[in-house]
Amino acid sequence: MAGRLDFLVVGAQKCATSWLYYCLREHPELQLPAKKREVEYLGGDLYEARGADWYFGLLGQPSEAKKLGDVSVEYIYDPRAPGAVREHAPNVKFILSMRDPIDRVISAYHWVLRKGVIPDLPLEEGINRAMNADSAEGDPGVKMQYRDIIHRGYYDVQMERYLGHFDLDRFLFVLYEDISEKPMAVLRRIYEFIGVNPDFEPPSLNERPKHNTYLRPLISLERIIPRSRALGKVMDIANKWSHRLGIESRKPDLSGATTDGLRALYRPHVEQTQRILERVSRERRPLTPDLRKAWSRTWGRV
Repeated sequence: MAGRLDFLVVGAQKCATSWLYYCLREHPELQLPAKKREVEYLGGDLYEARGADWYFGLLGQPSEAKKLGDVSVEYIYDPRAPGAVREHAPNVKFILSMRDPIDRVISAYHWVLRKGVIPDLPLEEGINRAMNADSAEGDPGVKMQYRDIIHRGYYDVQMERYLGHFDLDRFLFVLYEDISEKPMAVLRRIYEFIGVNPDFEPPSLNERPKHNTYLRPLISLERIIPRSRALGKVMDIANKWSHRLGIESRKPDLSGATTDGLRALYRPHVEQTQRILERVSRERRPLTPDLRKAWSRTWGRV
């Protein structure tokens, strides 16, 4: 069956998808699920077990006056998703958010560390384990988590899966870095792309992308307390206030050797991502269309 679905935010993990969800949901001409869900998506395990009717039921009763959309980082990463989206929502538009893959790795590592599903190791050791996860031995579940930390930054591989099912002109590309610097300019492009009033300013506009925490006490607390939605909200509030109060939670830097290793790993993927962007019409590219410039802090010239 084909369902009513006008747009999907298919951004990579730790690339401002939560901020995009809130800013889109607050627009009076858009309709999104009441909660941002990551595992309830077309193509995922729950979809395969429960079917398309179950999924579209999560979106609520569609209003003729509103564009209907959804947000999940799994849409871009799960290889089953493009085919399922093509089957059930063949006319959908896509908003794909990306981020400097090295910055994304550091943020993703701490995110996974907070969830307690990988060992509590220093950043350097943990990132090096992630880089070598494909050839390492050990617990398969932990290996998968390490592998995901790295592979979620292979944007070109994930984009090509969709391009086997959809034309490139269905996509609007945005960057985390542009959102951080010019949030309203990015939103205006997204609103125009979807086909709604581009001048609406959502209440969440100046919240900026969600801060990850790098404070070891908060990370340790999350790891020892059973995870729940309520705890997640409490920790998000604590982290937000730590930033507002100026409590140190700066993203830690990697050594030169580890950074060089990540550059070598990601370079061909960044270069191929740039080539894909150059095939996109100018209005569908990021505000900063040259990834060498957008990601110059860690890359210089790609």
